[in-house]
Amino acid sequence: MIKKIHGLFKSNQSFCYSEDHQKSENFLDLVMQSMYDNGRKYWYVLNALRLHGGSLNQNFLRCYSSYPIKPLKSHKPFEKVMQIFVNQNLIVFNENYYSLSPKLFNSSRSLFLANTFEVIKDTILKDFNSVVKNTGMISFESGKMHDEFGKFQWGFKGASMITALKKGTKAGFVVADM
Repeated sequence: MIKKIHGLFKSNQSFCYSEDHQKSENFLDLVMQSMYDNGRKYWYVLNALRLHGGSLNQNFLRCYSSYPIKPLKSHKPFEKVMQIFVNQNLIVFNENYYSLSPKLFNSSRSLFLANTFEVIKDTILKDFNSVVKNTGMISFESGKMHDEFGKFQWGFKGASMITALKKGTKAGFVVADM
């Protein structure tokens, strides 16, 4: 039986495969290569999940995916894109984590590994907050992790009164990601 993945490729293309292909060890690689070649804006989501052991907290995936979290003209929002992935059975959502679908991919996902990466990244972002706050780059209490700027989510955002970053009398911003 031929199955297909659609809605994630340019020019209304679909990725067609049989159940035999799905059982192969390199099925994820084949899907990702096709998506890289014909739907790169969606490839970033699968690549982020693969690089993080198959599971990733939605706060970090929002940053890695490059999709807006607030309405932005001519851009699909993060939630809509993720719903396409879920509807195509490529990704499953459980509480705050997105994971590669075990129905399609034979991957050894580890929630422990995902949590470990998350703790490391949170520690780095907290340290970055401390450095930019203590050096006067941002206003003392303005640093926020996993916050919106320019309708996209960033790992870190803080308001800055540094003259070169200000726009007239309005504060500028320091944003950071990993």
